[in-house]
Amino acid sequence: MDRRTALARILAGVIGGELISRSAFAAGSTAAPGIRWQSDLDAAHRLSLESNRPTLILFGAAWCTFCKKMDAQTLADPEVVRGVNASFVPVRLDHDREPRVARVLEVRSLPCTVVLSPEADLLARIEGFVDAEPYVAALAGARQLQTRIQQVRYERVGAAP
Repeated sequence: MDRRTALARILAGVIGGELISRSAFAAGSTAAPGIRWQSDLDAAHRLSLESNRPTLILFGAAWCTFCKKMDAQTLADPEVVRGVNASFVPVRLDHDREPRVARVLEVRSLPCTVVLSPEADLLARIEGFVDAEPYVAALAGARQLQTRIQQVRYERVGAAP
């Protein structure tokens, strides 16, 4: 099964007949202040489709030192908070609790940010800890890629964006 098909099944909530549980990082981890995190991937995907904003999925784990550093520094930066809340549907998933989603999205290190278009196109992957400035730049690149992909799709069907 290819990545897109598997992702579509995940977003539908079922893989191998099992309902996928949706959860934020394990209890006790600190969420980044200001970012309006979702913990339900299905609901986030629906919102992404309705709003035409990409889904930003942040994978982490309670034991991950660099995840905590990312929370405290990068994800607490006011520019990051504003940009994520304005332009993305942010979802926070625990890598240990969502191994199938992590496997489908090819998460190999933590923290890992995966940005998907509403149609599940991979727009960006940010692996490991990154400071605010390069994080903002990578997210801007993801939005630009989404715009280019949508323009191409519209041109193929003859509709205006």
